Amino acid sequence: MTLGERIEARLAEKGWSQAELARRIGVQSTSIWKLVTGKSQSSKQLHLIARELETTIDYLTGETNDPKPINLADRRLAYGAPPAETNDTVEVAEIDLRYGLGATYLADVIEAEPRQFSRAWLRHFTDSPPEELFWAKGQGNSMEATIHESDIVLIDRRQQSPRMADLIWAFAFGEIGMIKRLRPMPDGSVKILSDNPAVAAETAHDGELNIIGRVVAVVKRL
Repeated sequence: MTLGERIEARLAEKGWSQAELARRIGVQSTSIWKLVTGKSQSSKQLHLIARELETTIDYLTGETNDPKPINLADRRLAYGAPPAETNDTVEVAEIDLRYGLGATYLADVIEAEPRQFSRAWLRHFTDSPPEELFWAKGQGNSMEATIHESDIVLIDRRQQSPRMADLIWAFAFGEIGMIKRLRPMPDGSVKILSDNPAVAAETAHDGELNIIGRVVAVVKRL
């Protein structure tokens, strides 16, 4: 059987037209028609076609004569996707007591027990693995109205180079931990900026900043 004949056979079993298959995978009907009629021998959407027809690419291309649907885990492997994660929760370390929004002496920063968070939720903010993340609670008002006292911040430790101006970072300035905006300057210094206009900016020079990570999310209490 040709590729087109195998597609037609699966369409007949499901009671679908070529147009219905095209609609389901988001292509023009002519794309399916070309595969069925032999006008085209391959398609970038072949994995989508196999998924919708509940079969495998190997069956459609003639590598196997077994068209039967396969289980979800095997289907993911067949389509080149990673296996499904059976447990969506991961541990992320929490840092307490607190990175200052003002400032807190680093000697007072204590690592608490890890907490469970949804991996899918974390991926809304960063692709870094959980071991590269930690949480901290803000203290003070120098970053208002962006971050308020007791807001939770997610810090990505894999990001440690403030190349883009005015992003928010967790860092040590001398012996003091802070959460502030950083602005690299042409002379090599870095401006330390607060969102609260009542708090004056500071300037760090070579060796004075120790970047902990970038703040990638702020969780507020309602």
